[in-house]
Amino acid sequence: MNPVIIIGGGKSVKEGISQGLWDNIKGQDIITCNNAIMHIPYPPKYAIWLDSTDKDPEVIEKILNTNCIRITQLKHDQRADERVIRFEICRMPESLEKGLRHDPPIIYAGRRMFTGVFGISLALYLGYETIYLLGFDWGGCVKNKKDEVEWWGATKGFKGTDMNIYRDGKGARSDCAEHHDCFKGLANIINVSPKSLIPSFPKISYKEFFKQINGY
Repeated sequence: MNPVIIIGGGKSVKEGISQGLWDNIKGQDIITCNNAIMHIPYPPKYAIWLDSTDKDPEVIEKILNTNCIRITQLKHDQRADERVIRFEICRMPESLEKGLRHDPPIIYAGRRMFTGVFGISLALYLGYETIYLLGFDWGGCVKNKKDEVEWWGATKGFKGTDMNIYRDGKGARSDCAEHHDCFKGLANIINVSPKSLIPSFPKISYKEFFKQINGY
């Protein structure tokens, strides 16, 4: 089975773009998280989001009008059910594997409902054995509070991410490992962000990522 590439919001994606990211991953299985759908130059295979409609109405409108598989949580307020696949979510890491075996599946999203965590769980449910994480920095590429957190920069109607949900001082919050350690051993999960504060997965550069994804 082909690998899957999950594109989150972390600033490190800008480095990949400067090195030809879009050309290198075109045609690959891609999952976009939240606002990433607004800035990728072609439709991904999957677009996922968890936040309520009033937070990012333009993002959800874009997702609903993009030719891709659209996935969100069961209780999301956007009711375009003919175009959306919904899953019940769980928030406790110890429920991850049990939820994936449940019929219908229950997808782990972390205690604070991170779309990226939901994306990794979804990739496991879909059967992917190799998962590349792009933009999973947990603030590791942000130097100060005034620095832009997301790789796409300022977006109309989006206030940006509060770094307090990721970082405690210069390091990751204490619950960072809890959100991600539960995935260890379930797939080959690789973080394409050498400066990421997530300790749970091996980290590689974009140069190495392009070599791996293109098979040379």
